[in-house]
Amino acid sequence: MPLLTVLTTIENNGVLIKKTILKKQKKKITKTIKKIKKNIYLLNKKKFNINSLNQLKKILFDKYHLPHILTTKKGQISINDKVLEKLSKIHKLPKMILQYRILNKIKNTYLKNLINSINKKTKRIHTTYHQTSTSTGRLSSSNPNLQNIPIKTKLGRKIRIAFIVKKKWLLITADYSHIELKIIAHYSQDKNLIQDLSKNNDVHKNTASHIFKLPTEKILPLHRNIAKTINFSILYGISPFGLSQKLNISILEARKYIISYFKKYKKLKKYIIETYNAAKKEESITTLFGRKIYIPNINSKNTILKKNAKRFCINSIIQNTASDIIKKAMIHIDDTFKKKFLNDAKIIMQIHDELIFEIKEEKKSILIPIIKYHMEQSTQLILPLNVVIKTGKNWKEIKKLC
Repeated sequence: MPLLTVLTTIENNGVLIKKTILKKQKKKITKTIKKIKKNIYLLNKKKFNINSLNQLKKILFDKYHLPHILTTKKGQISINDKVLEKLSKIHKLPKMILQYRILNKIKNTYLKNLINSINKKTKRIHTTYHQTSTSTGRLSSSNPNLQNIPIKTKLGRKIRIAFIVKKKWLLITADYSHIELKIIAHYSQDKNLIQDLSKNNDVHKNTASHIFKLPTEKILPLHRNIAKTINFSILYGISPFGLSQKLNISILEARKYIISYFKKYKKLKKYIIETYNAAKKEESITTLFGRKIYIPNINSKNTILKKNAKRFCINSIIQNTASDIIKKAMIHIDDTFKKKFLNDAKIIMQIHDELIFEIKEEKKSILIPIIKYHMEQSTQLILPLNVVIKTGKNWKEIKKLC
């Protein structure tokens, strides 16, 4: 019940949006889309429906005889973005279609949707948060979804410029660092993982050092990125095939990485096996906070359903715990704001392991430590929780403060 009150407050607060920025971006992207569309038709020497999968398949595979890279679960030839990315190395057309798709998604899913969602009176977007729509306990957001605003691409990040604050106010983001790895370290009590996550240690560098058998000072960014992918993928039960697809390596190499990983983190592997076996017996698992999560397909005769349920075991225990930690922090912060800083600070968004606030600039020296304290002290794990604070005048141009 306390969380429901907090979510209602966040929804009512809304996030301030500069509509003119979104409109300019939409106009510019629309022009670029038209240009790409024209070039696609020129290259193909004939117009076709770019959004039609069947027409695309005929052109790519029948007309240009490009290789079939991936099939769907139903045995259909796939032309998803990853396939187009690989085909782009062979032919110009897939690259152009991929560019068209990316821009079209930014225009329709994000820009158009955000513009239409701005409240005329408040000039803000007031999303709706849901507590029960995900199996992992995470909050979800709709009308519009503010939890999936792009961050990985340059064009996607530009959208965040439109998320602003009033004059004399600051936008604050507070993000838990390595929370999922710290949670699994707490559950598994793996000493090597705990050591690698300890203060001033770079967990991904340490993992890379073990996998590639190199001293940490010789670890390159490439090695670290591979280790980072492995660290987060293994938590969710990735297979050698899945890892090979993510890292663009052979299945044999991916299998070697996984074996090497669990040679270092033996207790983590033991915990994963024990959790899976307990779930098979009880058809459920229980989190740190006593939350019971049912795993209905764990004993299914259907191999695919059973594999998915197995992966869900660890996935759900981590995400449910992370979700409960941030929810506790939200309740404490909201309570403090309402009692002492009613007109000085607001929670305006929640994005899984991150909270976003707007605060009065003159009160930042008081409010930032309060935010950090409540988030880091929300729950005591075997490793201390650490929150990274960034500040700025808009959501894109934020800089790390502490």
